[in-house]
Amino acid sequence: MKFTDTRNRILLLFIVVSISGIPCGAFSSNSQGADSTDEKVLVHLNKPVYIAGEMLRYRVYTFNNQTLEPYLNSRVLYFALTDYNGITTLQWRINVHRGDNSGYCRLPADLKGGVYTLTAYTSQMRNDRYESLFKQNIVISSLSNEFPDTLYIPVINSNRAFSTVFEEAIQDLVVKVGNVYNAGDTAETIITLNKELTGDTASLSISVFLSVPLTNITINDSLLQMKRITPIHTGSGNGSSDQVYAKEDKSYMLSGTVRSKLTNSPIAGGKILLAVNDSLFPHIRYSRTDSTGRFIFYLDRWFDNRDLILQNGDAAVEGGILWEIDRKRLPVPGRPYVPYAVHHSEINSITMLNESRLIESVYLDPVNTASAAELPPGTNYFGPPDMLVKPADFSDLVNLKEITENILPGVRFIGRNNTYAIQVFNLKTGQWPETNMILLNGVPFYDMNYIATLGTKNISRIEVISGNYLLGYLTLEGLVSIYTFDHKIPEAYLKNRSFIFQNTVVPSGNPASRVVSGKASVSSSHDPDFRVNLLWEPAREITGNQQLVLRFPTSLLKGFYDIVVNGLSRKGTILSGSTSFEVK
Repeated sequence: MKFTDTRNRILLLFIVVSISGIPCGAFSSNSQGADSTDEKVLVHLNKPVYIAGEMLRYRVYTFNNQTLEPYLNSRVLYFALTDYNGITTLQWRINVHRGDNSGYCRLPADLKGGVYTLTAYTSQMRNDRYESLFKQNIVISSLSNEFPDTLYIPVINSNRAFSTVFEEAIQDLVVKVGNVYNAGDTAETIITLNKELTGDTASLSISVFLSVPLTNITINDSLLQMKRITPIHTGSGNGSSDQVYAKEDKSYMLSGTVRSKLTNSPIAGGKILLAVNDSLFPHIRYSRTDSTGRFIFYLDRWFDNRDLILQNGDAAVEGGILWEIDRKRLPVPGRPYVPYAVHHSEINSITMLNESRLIESVYLDPVNTASAAELPPGTNYFGPPDMLVKPADFSDLVNLKEITENILPGVRFIGRNNTYAIQVFNLKTGQWPETNMILLNGVPFYDMNYIATLGTKNISRIEVISGNYLLGYLTLEGLVSIYTFDHKIPEAYLKNRSFIFQNTVVPSGNPASRVVSGKASVSSSHDPDFRVNLLWEPAREITGNQQLVLRFPTSLLKGFYDIVVNGLSRKGTILSGSTSFEVK
């Protein structure tokens, strides 16, 4: 980005300091209060039993436990799926919105059959006791492996092993449905709020699914006495007990520590550059490390689901750099599990569930990924360049020196001490300042010997900024950005100089959910699966004097089906209601 006068210089400095990485010293672990958070999260899943490889769908309810406001200050929510030993098998995060926070995540196809616990939390909620967080057990079976005859059920804060309602709620919702339906009929359910909530409005999520006897297990005193309770495996966790986790109230915070591989000492005052491999709109962040080698970046949605490339902007550190990126995992304390012998009838119900889902409906379930691929609009960090050249428009030039000498006025590529440097002419000063860093496909790049080999057959375009360019505390006197046809950064360079972090975010939204009123679906999606998951409505509104009527086709599979309705009112009341019906 260039500037032409003092006013623009001051404005640019303010913008760059605001959106670049901030020195981590301003965000020490003690900058946040040690008090536990008032943030509360509840999650409604579309069903309690899944098959490895299919989609887990959910609706997230958030609110402040003290003010009863339905929103969190945190803007990032984490999910962790752990097995009975406390080993994390799947972790993802979403960006929390002020509204509907429904979403989906595909379960790994190689999960073994058993009981898993889903936990939802924000970064600040990691300061709370693990027992106070939302947790729910789910059953996962596999199409390729037999279901185990003994389950190990983690004991959660519930007397039900597989809770399908919000444990904090009373039956504030009245859910009515017919007792018996014939296979293929249209069922109708009527949902109303209790009279005490007449003046309130609520947001609801509704699921209808095939009942599996296994999910009716109650962890009562008799079971605890009869079964041997085994302590869960306790790992080292993510930090000491006095760790205070910061609140991600603006965006995702990428933080970590850099150390010398040779001495293991922290690198204080280091210049950390963050970029992504992008040939359209480069977005670079800058942060300096504090005395302990800590750094931090605030990342907006533009960085979601991309490979983040972290580099040291200083001269090479002898022996290399050790990157320690802070993970947002939740340390799982010792938590008991109960062994449970599965009855033949329960195994038969799981077998029927597996057989009812065709392999295509599990592994080829189409999902609308447009929201995941869409990148939020971002500012072109460099602004319009002073010069843009497309070398392919000219005659063949075999290397960068020939390009600068023939079609790139104001830029010199010079050799010095067995390496190369770039000089960019400054119109204001009349001088040729030198820089040994350029941008290659949006990434700061220092290997000038590699750059020297690029010619017109490699380079799609070159952008030049001839004035000073501010990047945090760094001032670059002239900037040259090279974009290649293959849009790549040499792997050997990345391996030796950088740390790559996959910034995975699951998109919010529920593209395949809808109410079916007797009409054939125009979508080819198998979800909701009208054999075992008849309905999934993650976001419906209801007022105190309203009847919410939903119609859906019953399954051709005979058996009992559960209707579970959860919700949160505008006044902060947790709502829950359920009922069941039979298909003959």
